[in-house]
Amino acid sequence: MKNNEIENIENLKARLEFLEEVNRFTMDSLSIAASLGKLEHSINDIHDPSKIFEITRSRIEKLIPFDLTAFMLADENEFDFYVYDCNPFDKKDIINNEIELCIEDGTFARAFNEKKAIINFSSSLNKYILLHIIATESSERGLFVGVLKNDPKAIPEALFLLLSIIMINTANALENYELYKRLKDINENLESIVEERTNNLNKAREEAELSSKAKSEFLANMSHEIRTPMNAIIGFSELALKTELNPKQKDYLKKIQTSSKSLLGILNDILDFSKIEAGRLELEYSGFKVEDIMNYLYDLFTQKSYEKGIGFNIFVDSNVPPVIDGDSLRLRQILINLCSNAIKFTQKGGVKVSVLMAERKAEKVKLCFWIKDTGIGMTQEQTQKLFSAFTQADTSTTRRFGGTGLGLVISKRLIEMMNGEISVETEMGEGSLFVFTAWFGLYSYLNNKLSKKNEESPVDITAIDKIEGSRILLVEDNIINQQVAEEMLLNFKVLVDIANNGKEAVEKFKPSFYHLILMDMQMPIMDGYTAAEEIRKIDKSIPIIALTAHAIKGEQEKCLSHGMNDYLTKPIDTQTLLLSLIKWINRDSANIAAPNNETLPKKTKNYKITDSLLAELTGLNVKSALTRVGIELDFYMELLQVFCKSYSNCANEIRIAIEHNDYELAERIAHTMKGVAGNIGADELMKASGDLVIALRDQKNEELKPLIDTFDQYLHIVLASASKLEMNTEIEKVKDKEVNVCEVAPILRNFYKNMEIDLSEAIKCIELLSKLLTDSVVDLDFKNAANFFNELDISKTSEAIKKIASTLNINLDKD
Repeated sequence: MKNNEIENIENLKARLEFLEEVNRFTMDSLSIAASLGKLEHSINDIHDPSKIFEITRSRIEKLIPFDLTAFMLADENEFDFYVYDCNPFDKKDIINNEIELCIEDGTFARAFNEKKAIINFSSSLNKYILLHIIATESSERGLFVGVLKNDPKAIPEALFLLLSIIMINTANALENYELYKRLKDINENLESIVEERTNNLNKAREEAELSSKAKSEFLANMSHEIRTPMNAIIGFSELALKTELNPKQKDYLKKIQTSSKSLLGILNDILDFSKIEAGRLELEYSGFKVEDIMNYLYDLFTQKSYEKGIGFNIFVDSNVPPVIDGDSLRLRQILINLCSNAIKFTQKGGVKVSVLMAERKAEKVKLCFWIKDTGIGMTQEQTQKLFSAFTQADTSTTRRFGGTGLGLVISKRLIEMMNGEISVETEMGEGSLFVFTAWFGLYSYLNNKLSKKNEESPVDITAIDKIEGSRILLVEDNIINQQVAEEMLLNFKVLVDIANNGKEAVEKFKPSFYHLILMDMQMPIMDGYTAAEEIRKIDKSIPIIALTAHAIKGEQEKCLSHGMNDYLTKPIDTQTLLLSLIKWINRDSANIAAPNNETLPKKTKNYKITDSLLAELTGLNVKSALTRVGIELDFYMELLQVFCKSYSNCANEIRIAIEHNDYELAERIAHTMKGVAGNIGADELMKASGDLVIALRDQKNEELKPLIDTFDQYLHIVLASASKLEMNTEIEKVKDKEVNVCEVAPILRNFYKNMEIDLSEAIKCIELLSKLLTDSVVDLDFKNAANFFNELDISKTSEAIKKIASTLNINLDKD
């Protein structure tokens, strides 16, 4: 082949390679150009310059190869540019140095003026530097700086055009970021202004509420102050009427008495209204008969209606439970007010009161009360303001009927406190129909039925069969309450695990292992509310029954809101507990393998007591405690021993806590005593404890001293009776379990050594000692030590351990 032919072939190959390169470049350029739309979309919604530059750099490096790239932002305060982003970042100083050189030779100014890629040779780097302004039509946002890898002559002009398009998109994204930032600042400032105004409004509302409360409390206090002399006037006028008087004197006194009673009724209305407004009115909760309420109404209004020549009839539906739980006094007050109004405004015909069943659930019932009259009726305008304070249907100065206008307002508030509603249907000249509903409990009714069912046998054998073998986790910090509850449960043939506080309960709890949890509310370390919430995170289905000495309105709702299913008050009644267990235990809900050694043996009955001795005791109702709790006398005597050793100094402990402003501790001590006193039949002490708990919770310092003194007085009465009972009771001693001192000694020393420094090791020691010391001569002292330790009272724990060591002749200091 000739040389010229070879040369032509080489030229053709070179031409072909050039065309292929141009084609690749064209395709890459088209691809990059197509991606610019995506670029604009991807960075315009980003509110972070770092992220914007990261995306921009990735697109630039697909166009042009660089050794070093950097993005500079404008500093508006300094009228200067600074390096915001550099890759690699440690080359930042190089960029700053090159920019200084570009400023000196005018390249920097050219980049700003021409708004396109400006290239300058850097003698210090022996490389070409590319500068491109990042600007929108309104302002310069920054500057792109790049150190080129190759000679710029080898870079097609089209790529620089694409670079400019990328820079415009980047500038727009930065401008969006600035606008977003400003808008965010404005919003935050606006939120701050709104929050400030909201706080001011809340403050103004709170001040208004405090002012209203202060007025209500003033009215309440004044009502009390006025009512005292009014009672004296009424009382002495009644006494005077019983003496010899002439007709004129008797007439005067009767009018004084009538007017005084009318004024007293007005004062009572004002007192109730002010209590409601001040949030100081609370409903009582106890069992009562519906029949008693209706008989009272009949006796009260029959004569009055007869004198007016109208009828007064009462109807009670047969479905209404005969016994319900609630505030009978307030229900009676509502009915008296409505019936009194009905009779007052009725001149012919009559008044009918009906009680109907509206709704029934497992443990409560909703009753509906109708009070219908054939009186004067009301207009629509009068009806609309009927339940407003201090207003009446007839406000004219010549109105025929008196009153404060508070009766219906108070009734409405009381009905709402009973979770009910009141409404009225009326027509002028056609009479009125008032209808209200209220919810009541069924504990007394259900327990009454259960008690009747068990009159022949204290515990229903069939009922116990339903729960026999179930496993229950008892969470209780008080040792006496533990013993009482455990004894009751063992009588029901169930297995019992005990946790001394909420934290221990959470640690012990395992799903599908327990059928039910009995949860005390007030405990150290972790209370029952928190423990229930933590257990609910593990298992939402396990029934949890709250145990508390608080029998106040709202406590049941509070327990249910924290994840509990039911609520029992202390002291626990054995039949009530059984009823609750039967209701909630589902034998298919847990897999129980019941080891034989988990059922505790019943203690031998070794105490004897005479009726004459029981009659001499004051402050202790032994028979009531034994019947209610369902325990034997020997166990009751053990409870008294623990009580005397553990609680003889409670009054002083409360006083010391108050001196240190620790009202929470003082309340917990009194609350614990309330439950304990109920369990041992110390009824007066239980009531004194309850009164003290309320005063401590409200921190009513002026009431505390006499209440603590009363509490202390009843406590000493109970302690004296317990001592008398102990000394005069015949006892057949039961031999204590022998203690292996050699085995116990090293564990006891280890516990004594670690109880302050290693909680985990100390707990292990407690568990080991429990197996070795239970039912031994130091059983009670060990239980006290464990209880004190659970309360983190190291001082008392130490004393109890030293007592055990002394009894067993163990040297705690020995290694």
